[in-house]
Amino acid sequence: MSPTAVTTGVVVLSVRPADRDDVQDPHERMDTHDASMRFSGARPKHLEDLAESLCRQDPGRYVLGAFIGGILVGVANYVRPADQTESERCC
Repeated sequence: MSPTAVTTGVVVLSVRPADRDDVQDPHERMDTHDASMRFSGARPKHLEDLAESLCRQDPGRYVLGAFIGGILVGVANYVRPADQTESERCC
């Protein structure tokens, strides 16, 4: 899901199942240090499963992608606790 216009700033969009390859790519390119910081340990062996999981849409999670010039540069994964039935809102 690349933005249709090339921009110089960051564009934040919802991540969809079709974005799996875009999500998997930066995880594969991480060096050992960045992977350790991202995963709090070793990089997962099955990054395709991780990317697919991040791109799966369900009511208990929301995933955003940060794009610069159509390139995914960051992913934020928000998960609602199982015992929480409603999302909290800020004012």
